[in-house]
Amino acid sequence: EERKLIMPLSPFNWAWAGIDGTMPTNPPGFGFFYRNEYWARYTMVQLVANTTCYTIQFSECPGTPSLPWPFGLPGHACRRGSGNPPELAYAELAAHFWGMLENENQNGQYTMELHPRGGGESWLRGIYTRVFGLSYDLTSYDLVRILDGDGNPVEPHHSEYMRYIDKANLALWFNYTNPAV
Repeated sequence: EERKLIMPLSPFNWAWAGIDGTMPTNPPGFGFFYRNEYWARYTMVQLVANTTCYTIQFSECPGTPSLPWPFGLPGHACRRGSGNPPELAYAELAAHFWGMLENENQNGQYTMELHPRGGGESWLRGIYTRVFGLSYDLTSYDLVRILDGDGNPVEPHHSEYMRYIDKANLALWFNYTNPAV
């Protein structure tokens, strides 16, 4: 069993906060991609224009050591050895140019790591960059479940998200041409 999810970029599966100069409260990466309108727009356009397919490859968590910030290693947040089928505790993510799986559109390594004490509601979205042989973790962030499968708020995460997003507007890709929509 490959345990790989191949997902096209499609309507309603992606959003970017703050494209219009608004910004979430305390965004990851010190708000770099929100504070400068050029970088905010460039990042959003590049994500949509060049990446038409994503893969999520689930595997066993390597359980690497936790290092002091700004260093980091993929697999440090999940429990070592977790993630064997059918458990989904660790995954490596990749973005691909034009839907071609052999062409990755990224620098660094991206992961989803289940927090052992998160009750299945909390994941580390790991973003690791290698420079001069060292692995840095400068912009990783936590993902938490804010809605259940029926669309009901999951507390306290839903209320925390609403405070985080505050007045930041979301740009959604949904292929409608009517500006009023």
